[in-house]
Amino acid sequence: MDQRLIKIQAAINELTEKIGIVPPVIGYGEAILNGLYIEAEGKSWVTYRLMCSGERGGEDLVTIALNEDDLLYAILKEVTFHPAITFAAKQAPRNINQRRVHFEKQEELMGSVKSDWKD
Repeated sequence: MDQRLIKIQAAINELTEKIGIVPPVIGYGEAILNGLYIEAEGKSWVTYRLMCSGERGGEDLVTIALNEDDLLYAILKEVTFHPAITFAAKQAPRNINQRRVHFEKQEELMGSVKSDWKD
């Protein structure tokens, strides 16, 4: 496996540990059922494609990242979605829009990993 991708997996593990989320199953260059996978193209100028296995064996492009920081942001945005929406479903009062609570929780999770990711 490419050393860049090993480094990315280590960073993913470290970042998800900070917020108490199990690291996602990441594949490299091949689809993983119901998981994310990364393709790295190029040697000096690298483009990362973050893909998600879709329904019925299809795949969905999540993002194209031009650097590792953008890639890590996209991965964390994906893996914080479910915990944030679960939190909103359990914690949001009936008179408050659950989407607002969800987005605020996701921003909180993202910001706790890296302050400039809270957007």
